[in-house]
Amino acid sequence: MTQTILTKVFDAPSLGMAVALLSREDGGPIRPILNGRRARPVWNYYSLKNGFSLPCESSNELHALYHAEVSPLVVRYRAQPHTARFVIDGRVREYTPDLEETHGCGRVIITEVKDTFEEEADPAYTEKLHVARAFYEAQGMTFRILERAEIEARPVFDSVEAIQAFRRTVITAADIFQVRSVIGSLESAPLAEVRDTFKTSALGFAKLAAMMVRRIISIDLERDLGPESPVRLLTQDA
Repeated sequence: MTQTILTKVFDAPSLGMAVALLSREDGGPIRPILNGRRARPVWNYYSLKNGFSLPCESSNELHALYHAEVSPLVVRYRAQPHTARFVIDGRVREYTPDLEETHGCGRVIITEVKDTFEEEADPAYTEKLHVARAFYEAQGMTFRILERAEIEARPVFDSVEAIQAFRRTVITAADIFQVRSVIGSLESAPLAEVRDTFKTSALGFAKLAAMMVRRIISIDLERDLGPESPVRLLTQDA
């Protein structure tokens, strides 16, 4: 089915040019990934947070989606959200980011995912990224390059991977009330204390993982995920 492409033109005085932003009317990926004859693997990652699947073509991109899915800061996110079109040295250039995240505070982060990034390896490509960064920052967005080493850094990634694996776990209003009752007015409660109020520890962890993806609670992942990990309730404006 043919998708309607919307074009919005931005005046970018700091760049001395106009920048066109192309996006799909339905909000889907601007450049769908198709296996066809391509040798590289393709994933469709179902996001419980968004309510739909997102495409990615590397394990690195997939793991970046894990972080967006689990992070309590992220309200929604998109893969390949748009294509920015601009002119460098008389040539039309295009840039399509790998990921766009919208935080609860309204902050928008545009991410380029790389195994590794060396500026000197491809000067033309690096220049394109510099122009893209300047454009996004002029629009009040944050632009970043994430390398595999940062995305898969332990112990955080191990915890993120474990939590997203249970993202589809069913939770009920009674489950949420139970967790809120345990934490109460405290700043936080140990994971084991909250988890063990459920029928089994395994079920309790699965429920808490699903609640984190749904932005009901936040679990501190800066240390190894364990019995003492602090569990906090999230406010509506977090």
